[in-house]
Amino acid sequence: MTVWEDTLALHGSCIVYKGKAVLFLGESGTGKSTHTRLWRENIPGSRLLNDDSPMVRYEEGGVWVYGSPWSGKTPCYKAERYPLVGCVRLSQAPENRMRRLNIVQAYAALHPSAPPAFAYEEALYGGVCGLLGKMVSSVPVYHLACLPDAEAAELACCTLYGDGYETDSK
Repeated sequence: MTVWEDTLALHGSCIVYKGKAVLFLGESGTGKSTHTRLWRENIPGSRLLNDDSPMVRYEEGGVWVYGSPWSGKTPCYKAERYPLVGCVRLSQAPENRMRRLNIVQAYAALHPSAPPAFAYEEALYGGVCGLLGKMVSSVPVYHLACLPDAEAAELACCTLYGDGYETDSK
């Protein structure tokens, strides 16, 4: 079982930009796939790694995201891995706002994306909790309350990657 090896599939959509991955999390219908599509349309050089259940693994030196054979309705099956630059919990809102979460908030933001069946098996749940704890200690986690627009993707990109973001439209 991979959870004992600090590896887990998380429900989310994952974009790669500048050689690093960003994992977007949220309830079904929140806009994870829409948000990664907005990145691909508005952030030159970004591309989709997985659109439903990327694999996340803690290794010495950090957290890595892998493509997986489970990519939902989007045919996106890549046998690639990238360091995780951040996780973003999405929610719909009338304006775009992004803030970094503290460790307790970050853990609470990641937890709902873990496989729910694991909560019923003590050993598996312990592995999930251990991995999530390592993730929040290693990678920044944010909340993005947003509209489904280009500005939301640009805000997330600027927040995660800093001043290195450039667009052809500006």
